[in-house]
Amino acid sequence: YKTRLPMRYELKNKVVVFEEYKTINGLGKFPFLIVTRLNNEVVAITRITDVEKQVSIPRNFFSVPKQEIETLD
Repeated sequence: YKTRLPMRYELKNKVVVFEEYKTINGLGKFPFLIVTRLNNEVVAITRITDVEKQVSIPRNFFSVPKQEIETLD
């Protein structure tokens, strides 16, 4: 399985291109620079700095941490 990068999505007049990626913790490539165009003009550039700086993302990224509750026992 191969992914062609950068990924590009088109929806009517809006085009979203994931320009740059970082590989984090062997989980794959995460986009950190996203360019949005509307009618061939750039309307937004989104930079995700946590990914750009390669902040460690835990393997259970999508799991919800359990809360620890103190009891008066």
